[in-house]
Amino acid sequence: MDTIKLEEINLAIKQTHTSISNNINLVIERGEKLEDLEEKSLQLSKNSNIFYKKAKKVRRYMLCNDIKIIVSVIIFLSLIIWFVLSMTCGFSFDKCF
Repeated sequence: MDTIKLEEINLAIKQTHTSISNNINLVIERGEKLEDLEEKSLQLSKNSNIFYKKAKKVRRYMLCNDIKIIVSVIIFLSLIIWFVLSMTCGFSFDKCF
């Protein structure tokens, strides 16, 4: 009878030991996954800052291009108006005044 109880206790101890070992392994794996997740979040944060800076540069570049186009169109239209007025009024504008 004592032998059976000892075997039952040994079996319970082995099961508890196995269960604890499995739980420790799961905790270690979870910690590794959390570390990986932290590294990925830091990299994502760095990438978002880089993206923001590049987007700001592109926005500024596009604004400068838009301003160049608008100024070019205004100069071109001014030259056309000046040319038409010069043709009708003379280049010294003495016929119009």
